[in-house]
Amino acid sequence: MGKVLSFEELAELEKIALDTAVLPFGQRLAAFMDYRHWTPLRFTQYTNLDGALYSKLRSGRRKRPDMRTIIAICVGLRLPLHIVEDLLRSAGMAFSSSWEHRAYRYVIMMMNQREVK
Repeated sequence: MGKVLSFEELAELEKIALDTAVLPFGQRLAAFMDYRHWTPLRFTQYTNLDGALYSKLRSGRRKRPDMRTIIAICVGLRLPLHIVEDLLRSAGMAFSSSWEHRAYRYVIMMMNQREVK
């Protein structure tokens, strides 16, 4: 992954978002994790969340995590803001105008501009 999302990578993420638009949140999230070839170890490395959560999300035992968890996963996946907002809607959530949600939006936008190793 480079410094910013390439046009090709963005197009692929857009395709995944469009192809999974009618699926439940968990299946949509799984499609993005598959695109990044995430394993429980990579999930933990990129999100700083417990690998057990990865297994729960993949198996469907955890239907919908809280917003902080979703944001951590989306930042780890390097999803653009408009796709994150779409995923949140599919989970029955949305950003508000609160300072916390503005901070989430800022982090999402800035994380897509950093170099990933």
